[in-house]
Amino acid sequence: TYSLTVVIFFILCVITLLYSMHRDSIHIPTIQAKNGAIDISTAIEKGQPVNLNGEWLFFYNEYLFNEQIQVRHSQGLPINVPAYWELKKFNTQASSAYGYGTYYLQVTIGKTAEPLAINLPTIGTAYRLYVDNELRLSVGDAGRTKAQTRARYQPQILLLTTDKAIINLTFHVANYDYSKGGIWYPIKMGKAPALFQEHKLSAMHSMFLGGFLLAIALYNLILFTQRKSDTLPLVFAFLCIIVGLRELFVQNYVILNYLPNLTLVQLTKIEDLTFFLAAPLIMHFNYHSFSAYFNKRVLVATYAVGLLLSLLLVTKELESSSTSLLVMQLLSPLYIAYILLITVKACVSQQKGAHVLLAGSFIFAFCVINDILYAHEIIQTSYFASLGLTIYVLSQSYMAGIKFNQGFLQSNHLSKQLKRRNQALEKFNLYLEAKVSERTGELALANVNLQQIAHTDALTQVSNRHGIDAVIKQEEARFKRSGTPYSLATLDLDHFKGVNDQYGHDAGDLVLKECALIIQKHIREQDKLARWGGEEFIVLLPETELHGATIFAEKIRHSIAQATIEINGISIPITTTVGVVEVRPNESFADVFKRSDLALFKGKEQGRNKVVC
Repeated sequence: TYSLTVVIFFILCVITLLYSMHRDSIHIPTIQAKNGAIDISTAIEKGQPVNLNGEWLFFYNEYLFNEQIQVRHSQGLPINVPAYWELKKFNTQASSAYGYGTYYLQVTIGKTAEPLAINLPTIGTAYRLYVDNELRLSVGDAGRTKAQTRARYQPQILLLTTDKAIINLTFHVANYDYSKGGIWYPIKMGKAPALFQEHKLSAMHSMFLGGFLLAIALYNLILFTQRKSDTLPLVFAFLCIIVGLRELFVQNYVILNYLPNLTLVQLTKIEDLTFFLAAPLIMHFNYHSFSAYFNKRVLVATYAVGLLLSLLLVTKELESSSTSLLVMQLLSPLYIAYILLITVKACVSQQKGAHVLLAGSFIFAFCVINDILYAHEIIQTSYFASLGLTIYVLSQSYMAGIKFNQGFLQSNHLSKQLKRRNQALEKFNLYLEAKVSERTGELALANVNLQQIAHTDALTQVSNRHGIDAVIKQEEARFKRSGTPYSLATLDLDHFKGVNDQYGHDAGDLVLKECALIIQKHIREQDKLARWGGEEFIVLLPETELHGATIFAEKIRHSIAQATIEINGISIPITTTVGVVEVRPNESFADVFKRSDLALFKGKEQGRNKVVC
């Protein structure tokens, strides 16, 4: 499909170019003027327009009228039309380009009832047209000196109404402003409707191409505003603007319909300026498209030359522009050759779009070389640079479209890839959230376990000192706030060291666990049991006075003494001594504990297995 697109593009471009090359010659008889006379009556009768090309008569440094020319007909010298005049041929002391003179041609048109017309192109650079003895048209001021001459470009169609079979065309032409003068382009004569229609179509063609290129420029400027990191659309937009303006200003000078006061100097400078600026922009586009093969120093040099020539064109007189134009015309084939070389390399490496751009480059190269040769009158064709440049811009547009499309596809691919990764990331986030929640629960449970471990005695599974500390502080605060008393019972197992020594530490551990279970069976919900250390336990009894605490302690003592603790079939007797106290006013827990411990010590001294208040 891609190869087919390239082939179709190339064929359409060639057909368009060939049609444009032969458009002026289709149905135009090849009749040549000789010795200042031409017979076009047969062609006029058939309705065919004719180019009044060939050998006209020229009178150097004179403005003659029809009667004078008839008298001095033999003194007229032949001059080819269309062509730039070379005044040195008529006077070796004269300048080749600057001067004035009279062009004369006798035209046999035959008898025709329909009105005729003359299609007058740009003539360099000011002239008056006489039909027989009547002044029919004046473009600019054709004088005898530079001061008397005012140049102007004004291509147009002149309507002829005459009943004569033979008419005499006399042109008074002067040029003191441009490096080339004379009748440059073919003057066409034919029936008025056909010429007006042809002129209209040609103007519409220029308007269409100019508008089309400016529309492409606007589109690329919009693209650039959306993605300023990529300067290719900006370069392409400037190129389209330059080419579009050239089409409007140069081809048929359509712009004069809207800006009629533009002078020859302005039009010529705009024409050359578009040429000087288009070259570096074209190179810049190829640099963007094929940066792997393009030497950046070549691009910098191209810009330097283009900007320097543009600066000279703007600041210097019009006469000096011919030198700048010649320099660019000499450099253009080198630029084209370099572009073709780069594009061929891109084609060999199978870079996308390079084949289409190569086709457009070949057509553009052909048109540029044709125009340079035509401008120097080496060949007789016509100007096709605008058409070739338009085709080249279209091929560039295709290339830019491919690059933009690749960027879009890549962006779309990355977007889809990002979407997939975002979905995977969302799933992973959900997984992480679940894991975090699970780990948080585990951590909370671990914290609870750690807290329980930190506050619980590992052997007896009752509170340790840390575990009972919060309850102690709570009861202290309540006692200070409301005076509600609490009691403390301190228990110590009697002869516990002897149990460890006689039965072993495993037996000792079993005794501690069993005693803790016995105590837990007798305490209330609000009471708090803790292993204080070794074989010593304490029981904090909130809202309990000494009498109640003593009864509680006696139950514990009695239950432990009556308990049967066996290990390996051996019954181990165990008793406990308890010290019981009630908190006193202005007393801290430390004070309470000391008194309880002192009561416990007194119980030990009294023979153990006692409750001492």
